[in-house]
Amino acid sequence: MTIFKLPQWPRQPYRALPPLLRAGVCAVVLWLPIADAAQAQTAAASAASGDTGAAATQHEMTTPPPSGECAVPADDDAPKKLVQRGTASWYGGKLHGRKSASGERFNMHAMTAAHPSLPLDSWVLVRNIGNGKMAILKVNDRGPFHSKRILDVSYSAAKQLGFAGKGTARVEVRPLSPSEMTLVKAQIAHGIAPATDTDDCSASEQ
Repeated sequence: MTIFKLPQWPRQPYRALPPLLRAGVCAVVLWLPIADAAQAQTAAASAASGDTGAAATQHEMTTPPPSGECAVPADDDAPKKLVQRGTASWYGGKLHGRKSASGERFNMHAMTAAHPSLPLDSWVLVRNIGNGKMAILKVNDRGPFHSKRILDVSYSAAKQLGFAGKGTARVEVRPLSPSEMTLVKAQIAHGIAPATDTDDCSASEQ
């Protein structure tokens, strides 16, 4: 009677594999932990970046913008004042010829204005919010002496701004540096509406 012996499976099966296949198996076994660690590190970095971005977004959403007025990003020589919106009035005949706060004689036919605090002999761009008309005015006096108004303009300025017949108007007042004044004056002369820098931020309202 012939007894057949079954082949025994080697105790270390990988040694029975061809050398090239055995090298491939070893490479895969060694690579898997490294790949898992790299994937985990990438996921952690992505999560941290997401948290940082979310925190920044939340900060931007919850941080209130500066209240009140819009800073005018003009030249270095521009008056450090802010764009204002409010009611303007005009004055004329009764004060024509009288000395203003700057020492000049008030001329109702000149393009001038009175403001409570802007530097005397500075320049402002005034825009009538109701009709879009603009004028460049020289601040040479103090006023208006009315709590609900921000500017008094001469009669000629009121005519150019289109509210001489009404007496008052809602306006926007923007201080100009000397270099800005020259540029804006040329733009108005050519029918180009100067940018007022108030479309993207809130101006003071009075």
